[in-house]
Amino acid sequence: MLNQPDDNTWVRARLEPEERILWEGAPNRRAFVMRGPVFLIPFTLAWLGFAIFWTVGATTSGAPFFFWIWGGGFILVGIYFAFGRFLVADMEARRTRYVFTDRRVVIRSGAFSPEYQELTLDDLPPAQLLEGRGGVGTIYFGPPDPYARWVGAGWPGYRSSAAAFVAINDAASVFRRIGEARRAAQEASRQDANASESGNSPSSARSR
Repeated sequence: MLNQPDDNTWVRARLEPEERILWEGAPNRRAFVMRGPVFLIPFTLAWLGFAIFWTVGATTSGAPFFFWIWGGGFILVGIYFAFGRFLVADMEARRTRYVFTDRRVVIRSGAFSPEYQELTLDDLPPAQLLEGRGGVGTIYFGPPDPYARWVGAGWPGYRSSAAAFVAINDAASVFRRIGEARRAAQEASRQDANASESGNSPSSARSR
């Protein structure tokens, strides 16, 4: 299930004069939502089952009302872990967009309100590709969080330390294109620096 970009007005409003979009895309929704270790699914179901069992047992045995409130909280947490987090992840996948231009990488994410990340190409951290089945993969800009592969989608309070294009189709091709654009941006930056040092006007390499 591929979520194609449907409106790039948001990124065009952020572009500089003569800046060109080289690629734009969105996550593969199924891969985005289902990312993370498989063992988390039975773990969350076990959590929910135990919370229900404990709460029902406590309340039917005549325990104080506080125990019902306490157990109800664990049931709600279990419902979110087992089911709700996938709904939140799907909301985020629908709203997430990835773009790179001849000058920078731009990411829009957020399940409930938009969040933006921007990285300039000429000083972009080394990118890393983690590719899975069917060419779907994640491109990290900078060292990925060591826990990134062990955290499921929609996990509350977690945010990877590295910006990333998460769960995109044809990830290897996009990875190569980013590398080419990064090298071109770095070369243009060096040309501008050399021109400035020699007393000439900066070159217009970026506007090509």
